[in-house]
Amino acid sequence: MDRELGTAVENAVIDMYARCGMLAKAKSVFSKLKVRDRVSWNALIAGHVEQEQGKKALILYKQMRTHGVSPDVITYTCALRACGTIGAIDEGIQIHNELKESGIGKKDVFIGSALVDMYSKCGALVKADEVFNQLPSPDALTWTTLITGYAQQAEIDIALSYFDRMRKVGVKPDQITFLSVLTACNHAGLVDKGEQYYEVMWTDYGLSPSIKHHSCLVDLLGRAGQLDRLMTIMNKTPFQPTMVMWLNVMTACRKWGDVHLGRQAFEQAIRLDSTESAAYVCMANIYADAGMYENAKEIEWMIMTE
Repeated sequence: MDRELGTAVENAVIDMYARCGMLAKAKSVFSKLKVRDRVSWNALIAGHVEQEQGKKALILYKQMRTHGVSPDVITYTCALRACGTIGAIDEGIQIHNELKESGIGKKDVFIGSALVDMYSKCGALVKADEVFNQLPSPDALTWTTLITGYAQQAEIDIALSYFDRMRKVGVKPDQITFLSVLTACNHAGLVDKGEQYYEVMWTDYGLSPSIKHHSCLVDLLGRAGQLDRLMTIMNKTPFQPTMVMWLNVMTACRKWGDVHLGRQAFEQAIRLDSTESAAYVCMANIYADAGMYENAKEIEWMIMTE
């Protein structure tokens, strides 16, 4: 077999194993290669990143450099993603400096997105913002990454301002974007905005809310004490409400002292899974907080008999 053809086939095998999460097999093929080119290294590094093994991915990246194989856009993108996964800000800055010196990917959307992702996940939002604003045409993923970064750092106003900017410049948000926005509203208790964005999903963009979007809105309404509205959402959802959603309803009922609705949510929860101890504990607490100690004891007895 021609050497170049042989290497290409072996690289394809490494890539296949890595994409399927079979990293041990990918490494085994890689270790037997007579020629390990950039494609070989990239396939193995990318596989570790996809399996959230950022530390091992960075070790492979450094080994690749030691063996004299020059990185390309794919390598740098994977390495930056690995840094973000494990919060390796120092390594990320070093890679960013290498990119500046080499000029590689100066206006590449993948590199730019990876830098924004890395800095955002490491909490370096000023740097993420700086990189983002230098990009000529950030895509939806890059916008979402920055919005999520600000939301996770409780910079809710900035996160939502970026979302509004994203819409104004004509970049279409996706379901992940809206989940980040709804999560931000939830953390800040912004009920009106949360409901507004929830409606905008399908009225303006034709996106069907997923179970995660419904769950987030239910939690937001529950925290705000809007239990009637919460139950309207629960009844309208095209999905079967999850245990987490019913537990969120019960938590809200305990907070706002609604024993009747709490009992309804409890019955729905144990119908889903009669062995879920959190449901029993929450219901017992709802009764106890309301001074209904005999009822609380009955629930505690049910826990012991399950």
